[in-house]
Parts: sequence; C-alpha cells; structure tokens
Amino acid sequence: MNVVELSALAIVLAMDASLYAFSCGLTLRKKRCATAWNLAILTALFQAVMPLLGYVAGAGLMILVSGIASWVICVIFCTLGVVAVCRRGEEQTAEPLGLLELLLVAFATSIDAFAVGICFAMARLTTEQLFYAAAVIGIVTLLSVLICFYLSGLLRRLPERFLQILSGSILIALGLFQVL
Repeated sequence: MNVVELSALAIVLAMDASLYAFSCGLTLRKKRCATAWNLAILTALFQAVMPLLGYVAGAGLMILVSGIASWVICVIFCTLGVVAVCRRGEEQTAEPLGLLELLLVAFATSIDAFAVGICFAMARLTTEQLFYAAAVIGIVTLLSVLICFYLSGLLRRLPERFLQILSGSILIALGLFQVL
C-alpha cells in the first residue's frame, strides 16, 4: 500500500468521526476545547487500534463484521441524532460530552477500521506496515476531527434550534448512509 492509497484510506475512515465532530461542534457551548480534544483523541485512538485488532482477528471474522457493522453504526448514529433533534433549551446543549458518549462514538466510528484490519491481514501486511498504517489512520483522524469540530463554530451564529436540528439531521443521515 503506497502513501497515496493509505492517505485516502485514512481520510475515508476519519469521515464518520469528523462528521460527528462537526455536528457536536454546532451545538456545544461549554468546554469546547476540552471536548474537541477528548473526542479527537478517543476517536483517533480507536481508529488506530481497531485495524490492529482486525488484523489479529483475521479473515475469519470478515463475514460477521461486514454483516452487522453497518446496522450497529446506523442504530448508534440515528439514536444520537434523534436525541440531538429532540433536545430543548441551551442548558442541555451546553454540556460537554460524557465519557460514555465519547466511547460510544469512538467505537461506532471505528468499526469500519476493524474491517480494514481484516483486509490488512488478507493482504499480508508486515508488522511494520501495519503499525505505520495504524499510526497514519490515527493521526489523520485526530486532525480531521479537530478541524471539523472547530469549523462548525463558523455556523454557531445561526439560531440554536436550527443548529440542534441540523446537528441531529447530520447524525441521522450518517447512520442511514451506513445501511443504504
């Protein structure tokens, strides 16, 4: 796998986490910096570790992962999206993300990275290539999540309710996109 292919793969794997970060950044009012970094670090860590776990799991799990991964991601993101749309008042949107929500998002956005790790095993990547790929995927995810989180701040002048609906709609669309 060359640098261009690996970079493209890393960008694609970072998309889910980046869109979630953008959506989160639209409505979050307090502790923006801490939340952005917590989200970026956890999603990057999961994105980097999941290909390693997929590699270890091997090709035998490819059928299982490919069959349910899309539905797991869909349920998680649609649930988060519906919650975001149904929120009322600034007090609820002002709270930073809790650890459980951060872990759930990190897991949901990295399931496809697990499947990529299985593909890495099938492609017989060396240990050095595998760790290099995992590092690139993690770094790209970290940077992409931070950029998208802070870019969403450009839209924060829009009405609060509109941003809640937009945020939730992005998450629901992201979930539905996984199964369509």
